[in-house]
Amino acid sequence: MRDVSPKVSTKRSAESTALLTTSARVPELLDFALADKGDALVIARIAGIQAAKNTWSMIPLCHQIPILHAEVYFDVTEHSIGIRAVATTLAETGVEMETLAAAGLAALTLYDILKPHADDMKIGEIELLSKTGGKSDLRGLKEDRARACVFFEDDFSDIAQAWGERLQPWAQTTTQPIESTLNEGQIAQSCVDACTNSGATHGFVFASTATAAHIVSAFDRGIPGAGERLRGYLGKRQRASMFARCEAGVVDGRLLVVMPTDSELLDACEVSLLPDLLMPEGLL
Repeated sequence: MRDVSPKVSTKRSAESTALLTTSARVPELLDFALADKGDALVIARIAGIQAAKNTWSMIPLCHQIPILHAEVYFDVTEHSIGIRAVATTLAETGVEMETLAAAGLAALTLYDILKPHADDMKIGEIELLSKTGGKSDLRGLKEDRARACVFFEDDFSDIAQAWGERLQPWAQTTTQPIESTLNEGQIAQSCVDACTNSGATHGFVFASTATAAHIVSAFDRGIPGAGERLRGYLGKRQRASMFARCEAGVVDGRLLVVMPTDSELLDACEVSLLPDLLMPEGLL
């Protein structure tokens, strides 16, 4: 079973559909079923919702996640019933399997109820229409990647290089050292100038506590929440998470992020910070 514990718990939703078709007239079938077993659409709706809530118990190795909302809708035509299932969760993994199960089982329930009255019914086109809240939301960034510069003092060259490699799928990345001859007032500006010259909108800095403090003090405007997001993510995963530091701010229209210099935090930063940091339009 896949380990999803490193992932961030986010609001995730999905929508799936199924289609039941027959040569018989569907409104008449529903009337026949009403006199036989009851309201077929009501029964199928409950079956679909129950399927969404219990998908984990029906599909091996499927994660059990909280289903905060689930609903099944029907579109009845002369010779078909369209089924649409939606669901929402707050979890580390998506809810698409739950909506596929809901749409499929609702279709099977209708088939079971209506089969005494029609012998040529078909179930088809069970498909996922959409899902939101996970990494798929970032796929567009890979097609039009951002540009980023990774800056580092000598002691942190290894972790800066590793971070640059992690950024590669999402951003065109360059790495360069921080000039040791710069004074405290020039460090942030040199990073901004390097970003400007390379066309980068993001600068990630790995530096000592003193250098980091100088960069933070040069922010035109801080971006609240970067450190809180990292510490909140680590709170249930790592001891001493309160000491993890990350600061983000804007200098001359460029986003600078002072990164933690502990190599063990790279996973946490990638999962908890990268999606938001790579979409800074609303922040800048």
